[in-house]
Amino acid sequence: MTPCAEVCFEVPFHDVDMMGVVWHGHYYKYFELARTALFRQFDCDGPRLRDLGYLLPVVDSHCRYLAPLTYGLGVRATATLVDIKYRIKITYLLSHASTGDRLARGSTIQVAVKRDDFALCYVIPNAISACFGGEPCGS
Repeated sequence: MTPCAEVCFEVPFHDVDMMGVVWHGHYYKYFELARTALFRQFDCDGPRLRDLGYLLPVVDSHCRYLAPLTYGLGVRATATLVDIKYRIKITYLLSHASTGDRLARGSTIQVAVKRDDFALCYVIPNAISACFGGEPCGS
């Protein structure tokens, strides 16, 4: 089973521009809501990672905007873990909460670094991959 999580929310007024459309940068904030839910589901969020001695900085991100998000729209954000061997790759889907229509899709890539000196880990440490079941999901 591929690890995934989803959250539902309503687009707040403070996220829209003068045209009533969500500013493009906020899409990444919505991705982060789903990613946080995913990591918490496996007890591998920020505080746990720090306790394990690692950080997971984002080194690449992508978003494809399919339809505008507008004030008050009910949105479902889904995060799916697709790779956890040398990097952590997560794909995202923002969809209309009622109709399921796709609104945006994207991905992030994170790498593991040691918390103390920011040294890059060339593979995801076992302590982190074990949180997600220990097996890479493949890309």
